[in-house]
Amino acid sequence: MSADTIQIRFDKSHLVTLGEKLYGESLELLRELVSNAYDADARHVWIEVTPERISVRDDGWGMDEEGLREFFTIGSQNKKLSPVSPRFGRTRIGQFGIGKFAVLTACERFRVRTQRSDFAAEVVFDKRSWNIDEEWHVPLTRRELDEAESDGTTVILEELNRIFALPDIERFLRERMPLNDPNFTILLNDRRIEATVIPGRKFAIEASTAFGPIRGELILPLHAPRKPENAGIECVVRGVVICRSTFGFDLPVLSRLRGRIAADFLPITSDRSRFISDSPEYRVFLAVLSKELHHISRQIKDLAERREKQKADETLKDTLVRMRRAIKRNPDIAPPMLSATGEVDESGEGVASDVIQMQMEGMPPVETQNSPDTSEVKEPLPKKVRVRNLQGKTIVARKMMIGGTGITCALDGFGRGSPAAFTEGGIVYINIDHPLYRKQAERGQEMLGFYLTYLLSQQVSLLLSSGDIRRAFEMQNRLLTDSW
Repeated sequence: MSADTIQIRFDKSHLVTLGEKLYGESLELLRELVSNAYDADARHVWIEVTPERISVRDDGWGMDEEGLREFFTIGSQNKKLSPVSPRFGRTRIGQFGIGKFAVLTACERFRVRTQRSDFAAEVVFDKRSWNIDEEWHVPLTRRELDEAESDGTTVILEELNRIFALPDIERFLRERMPLNDPNFTILLNDRRIEATVIPGRKFAIEASTAFGPIRGELILPLHAPRKPENAGIECVVRGVVICRSTFGFDLPVLSRLRGRIAADFLPITSDRSRFISDSPEYRVFLAVLSKELHHISRQIKDLAERREKQKADETLKDTLVRMRRAIKRNPDIAPPMLSATGEVDESGEGVASDVIQMQMEGMPPVETQNSPDTSEVKEPLPKKVRVRNLQGKTIVARKMMIGGTGITCALDGFGRGSPAAFTEGGIVYINIDHPLYRKQAERGQEMLGFYLTYLLSQQVSLLLSSGDIRRAFEMQNRLLTDSW
């Protein structure tokens, strides 16, 4: 028995096929060219697009002859061996050394012109000539140095076989390139592509793993995103956005969040469009991301509740002012509260039904705010006070003076099945868990204000009617009418 060997052959035409099939979207090839410029420490990349050709020029290091030959080496290990750029310390984007051939999906020929120090040359890759010629060579032409030009590289795509729309190019590069780098600028037909700025609440992400750090920033926009299909978090590997995804997490807040998370250790496919999802690195990444997102979700929920309570507090102040005016218009309803001297009647029938507010658990302590000087303001705003709720917890309420009597009301949660409002210990409680309260709060401050006025007038009328239900209904009707 004798041993022999079989030579592994590779048909050179497959190189073109690989380039054409490497990316699922034609715009990816522009990202590939811009990524090469970024890796070369370019400060600027100029992209010129016409119906016939595309030119991508940069002011990076450029290439000498050895570098140019390395550029056309498939599967070059250069960027893996030198993963950080020398000038700006950028984590280099390129990995596989085949992406440059992706341009063949959009053109019949591309040129590479480069200049570095005392070397200048041009290489032309013609798809038709490559397929006909049996040699694995492309022509290299040395050029005269252009003193007017700085070092850098230009790639020109000629005889385009598809149309590239400028808005699509701009959107694609804005979403996928590191435009927040202060030393990196992309100009498309002499117009700078600006990074997207989303105003809103920011949440920093910072975590360490055995494979490397995970860093990023998520944003809860001030306004609802215009395009729900753009929902998701952008995941960045070595400066390039690989995907925008919700990563399979069932969290309602994810439809509103925007932002980027960088994890350079994640393994990706050769076209840089997907992760190797069954890798241990990706599983660790998902575990960390899940923890961070649940934490942010709780923060956003607390923030939403706080904002809702602040709006309700503003609505409450207006409601109490309305109620005070209504009572003053009807002095016969509660004469002990509104005697000529402003004092409570000696019989003690003047009832203190104290101010509205909602329980604000987790909020910073709210100090009592005194009303403005009554010598200058005829109707001072209700002030914040602290009261103990039925569970013995301290909550914030609002108190308003009418004559010599105070009305205190507190917004607190008692469950969906509890009464909408009741009076206990001289304080009117409004149940913020009641379905009617929730529905009116969703409809806006005006509807919530009317609902609060209805409940407050109800409780005040019950207190002052001495058990006479008919009289209580009459009082409530008059107070509610005069309040609005």
